[in-house]
Amino acid sequence: MLIGRSGDVRFLDWGDASVSHPFGVLVGVLDGVRRDPRLAGDEHRLRDAYLEPWTAEHERAHLVAVSDLADRVARIGRVLNWHRLLAPLDPAERRQYAEALAGWLAEALPSSSP
Repeated sequence: MLIGRSGDVRFLDWGDASVSHPFGVLVGVLDGVRRDPRLAGDEHRLRDAYLEPWTAEHERAHLVAVSDLADRVARIGRVLNWHRLLAPLDPAERRQYAEALAGWLAEALPSSSP
């Protein structure tokens, strides 16, 4: 989307915009933390800081469980969004994204380990 006013042009990226649970936003943030070696080990600390405002009304364990579920649902939303964005591309161009989308779907599934 482009917005112009007084000769200024600004780009707004609404590609990941959606109406969802507020914990769903953590997917992108925490994925970035996992990929950045400077932030290794900070994933849970950052998640807990994000959840802190809700602790006055809800138990932390419940918030973490809801956060984990929201993470899985948000990953499915991310895959659907990217599928829609990639649909107009020819198959050869879409192939470069196949591994990422498959990974996001696998991460959305519950672990089968005991």
